[in-house]
Amino acid sequence: MANWSVKKTIIIQLPWLLWLIVIAVLSFIPGDRLPDLEFEWFKVDTFIHVIMYLVLIFFMQVAFFYDKNELFFIQVLYSIVICLLIGYGIELIQGHYIKNRFFSWSDVISNGTGAILGSLAFRYYRKKDINLVRFLK
Repeated sequence: MANWSVKKTIIIQLPWLLWLIVIAVLSFIPGDRLPDLEFEWFKVDTFIHVIMYLVLIFFMQVAFFYDKNELFFIQVLYSIVICLLIGYGIELIQGHYIKNRFFSWSDVISNGTGAILGSLAFRYYRKKDINLVRFLK
């Protein structure tokens, strides 16, 4: 029975780890291979950053909630800090090592905004009766 418990723990961790890989792959594509998606009143890149980190932190918090059976404030804080560090680190790598990609504070802020919105989304999700974590137990 303990073996199934370990498998479920690994399964619940997979979404955020796979999504982190997606973020890294997309972030490390050279800038000259990316489409220019900018409108007069809206920068699509900003929206994409918010959504990517909203999904990342949401999946992280689902996994943390599953492991601890309750989401402590410190876990929320840790997941936000982890997302901010990941976003900042990726921006640093882009600025130094990726062709035609640049460090952008607006991207770092967009990542942080997505992380905070994702935390709020998880809080809402957790209060509803659509909790996938309960289903997996």
